[in-house]
Amino acid sequence: MLRLAWIMCATVAIAGAANGQEYVRGHYRSSNAFSPSRYVEPHYRSSRDRSYNNNWSVRPNVNPYTGNRGSVSPTWNDRAPSRSSFQASPYGSSFRSGFGR
Repeated sequence: MLRLAWIMCATVAIAGAANGQEYVRGHYRSSNAFSPSRYVEPHYRSSRDRSYNNNWSVRPNVNPYTGNRGSVSPTWNDRAPSRSSFQASPYGSSFRSGFGR
């Protein structure tokens, strides 16, 4: 009997984790100097995890509620892309590491 209960609990936990979605209640998004506050309708989103590519907006994923295909390119290392494609060195262009001298 205990084994059956354990199997049922494990099945429910795995099914919940595999579901990969969570419900977001309706809320007001805070305003700033450039835009007034607005109401965001209740919706579902993909569950948060450490994967950038595991998101409904990333290709080739499909949002199961709207049927929309992801339009954002996946990343090779599964991390969010940087905001800038070029990041300057904090040491300036004349910095030399000292290695290989």
